[in-house]
Formats: sequence, structure tokens, C-alpha cells
Amino acid sequence: MKKEEVKEEFYIFLKTLRKIFLPKHYDELSKRNFVSASHFFTSTILVFFLIAFLLSMPMLFSLPSSISQQLTNFEMFKLNTNITMNNPIVIPENNPILAIDTKGIINNTKILINQDGVRYNGMFYDTTISLSEYEDLVSGKEGVSNFLFMLFLIMLPGLLLITYFYFIIKFVILVFIASLIIFIILKLAKYRLRYKFLLTAGIYASPILMLELFMLPMYYIHYFVYFIFFLVIAFRIAHKRY
Repeated sequence: MKKEEVKEEFYIFLKTLRKIFLPKHYDELSKRNFVSASHFFTSTILVFFLIAFLLSMPMLFSLPSSISQQLTNFEMFKLNTNITMNNPIVIPENNPILAIDTKGIINNTKILINQDGVRYNGMFYDTTISLSEYEDLVSGKEGVSNFLFMLFLIMLPGLLLITYFYFIIKFVILVFIASLIIFIILKLAKYRLRYKFLLTAGIYASPILMLELFMLPMYYIHYFVYFIFFLVIAFRIAHKRY
């Protein structure tokens, strides 16, 4: 995609995002095709998710000192890192990503745990962490906290991807449930509105649900606000069209 096209797409996204908080725009938004609504939905989650991640960066980089502080609660904590094996463990068996091998047979994995420590072969960097330095978790708490933080950073891309898809699934389910309930309420109130238009409107209103990505103390209030807002725009659309 060209730079101009990216700018145009982003401009359209921001313009739509501004509209979704005003009920008067939903008669037009609900008529948009499902593909456009789905694209807006996933794009909004991604943008909110990235902003939330950037806002959490100070907390993320304070983890080593926090872990080190918590380790002072132990009077003594020592680990024995002696490992003996009959055969290496590879996960998965074909094209392994993780291997535990003390015999020096396996080398071509992203993460290798052997007698010496943990070796990570990343896309942008490689690193080896010696386990022998961290046998005494209390006296070596600074090294242990840095080691645990390094492991967390190694797993972070996978955790972010899993979390992103978790929220996509969660918000899809919430929008679907809310749209079904409101569709039934409209039927009972003798209002007619095609479910397709109702679902599309619910998708465009979903950024209200996504506020929880910022880890604010919502206490489920945003679910209630979303439902009431969705109900108001549903009655507004149905009344205007029929």
C-alpha cells in the first residue's frame, strides 16, 4: 500500500471514529457494508491496543526493580540447575521453537535450554543467559530480576498477539449478544429494523467497549454505557426509517 493510500485510510478511520460518538450519524453508519464495519472494528482494537501498550511502557520497564524488591521477602532461595536427560525435548516435534537439551544435539531452535543456560535466537538479536549465575535468588536478586525480565521480553510478542485476538473474540461476542437482545426489544416494541443494520450499528459503537484496553477502573460501567447507547441509536434508526 502506497504512502498516500495509508494516509487516506487513516484519515477515513479518524473521521469515522469521530462520528461513532454521535447518534445522529448512525443512520448512515448502519447502511455501510459489513466488510467496512469489520475493518473499522479490527483497526480500532489495534489502535487502542497499541496506545494502551505505549502507555504501559513505564510500568513495563519498572518490572526488574519490582521483582528485585519482591525477592527480598525470601530469607533464602537457592536453585539446583543440574539437568540430566536421555533425549532432548523439542516443542513442537517438527520445526521446533523450544528445545531442552543437555547433550548438545539440538542447535537450530529459537529457544534452547541446556546445561549452561538459556539461548534465544531472535529475529533482531541473539542472547544467552547463564543459569549458574542465578542459583542463589536472594543474593543475586538483581541478576534474577533482569533474567526474568528478559524471559518476559522474549515471550512478549506472543503474549501481545494472544491478547489482541482474545479481545477481538471477546468484543465480537459482546456485540453479538447486545445486538440480539436489542433486536428482541425492538420486536417487542413493534419497531422494525433489519438485523444486518442493527449489527453494523453495534459494531461501529463498539469502541465504547474497547475503553477497557486502557486498564481503567471501569467496574463494567462501560458495558452498561455501551448497551444504553446502542439501544438509543437502535430506536433512533428504527424510528427514522419506519
